[in-house]
Amino acid sequence: MQIYHEFFAGSWLKAMMDFQEQFFNERIKFIHEARDEKEESFEKLQQQEREKVKQSNPNP
Repeated sequence: MQIYHEFFAGSWLKAMMDFQEQFFNERIKFIHEARDEKEESFEKLQQQEREKVKQSNPNP
């Protein structure tokens, strides 16, 4: 019975650790994707502002 209990407890612990690893990996992926979207948005905004400056500058 003790061997079964240790095996079950070990399996349960591994399953919980696997679940936590998957959870954190998914959160990290979500954070990276959100950051990438923000960076793309910022770069587009920055490019638009550069174009405005170019258009408003009469001397190239």
